[in-house]
Amino acid sequence: MVRFQMEFLQAKFNIKHLKGIIGNSMGGFEVLTWGAKYPDYSDFIISLVSSYKVAGHNYALFKLMTNFIESDSNYNNGNYTKQLTNSFKLANESMYSFGLSREYYRTLSNNEIDIGMKAMAEETIEENWDANDIVYRNNASTSYDIENIISNIKAKTLIVAINQDQYFPPELDAIPMVDMIDNSKLVIYDSLMGHVGTHEIIKIEKELEEFLKDFK
Repeated sequence: MVRFQMEFLQAKFNIKHLKGIIGNSMGGFEVLTWGAKYPDYSDFIISLVSSYKVAGHNYALFKLMTNFIESDSNYNNGNYTKQLTNSFKLANESMYSFGLSREYYRTLSNNEIDIGMKAMAEETIEENWDANDIVYRNNASTSYDIENIISNIKAKTLIVAINQDQYFPPELDAIPMVDMIDNSKLVIYDSLMGHVGTHEIIKIEKELEEFLKDFK
């Protein structure tokens, strides 16, 4: 994916260097890979709620989602002819309890949780998701591991993490990662929104301004 993006920018726009690259979650996988594979291509990197590899419960969750889809009798090794409604719903619903913080879910009644799970399941149908896209994304994620090359990153790097993030808890991902990347800085903040708490990134406005001031 990253190689394609770089080649596309060069071929279509003659862009051979980027001021900075910013990515959130799986997008963070991409910007960190940019930095490690092409160390001279950008001046700075900002990785938001992300990591240097997919492991542990994240690996298990991606595999579970893929298993739901591939075990569907209509999947036919990806050569399906109609939307895989039930397996889609189960796959997306399996992610429901991880997006926000554990503390947030405890503020909800069981009925509200039921409604939230149903809404997330229905999202796949409303947005007409494609099963092969999901399997491709999950396979890309489960094979993601740049631990051995992350030290190649030369660009000034800001790593942003959220204490309540269930996907990438700072102590397992961001904190170890800052020790792997020279010229990197770590910012951690609190958000009941958990992994999607980058919607509240205004909380670290001063830290972002400080980091970016050299690149205006």
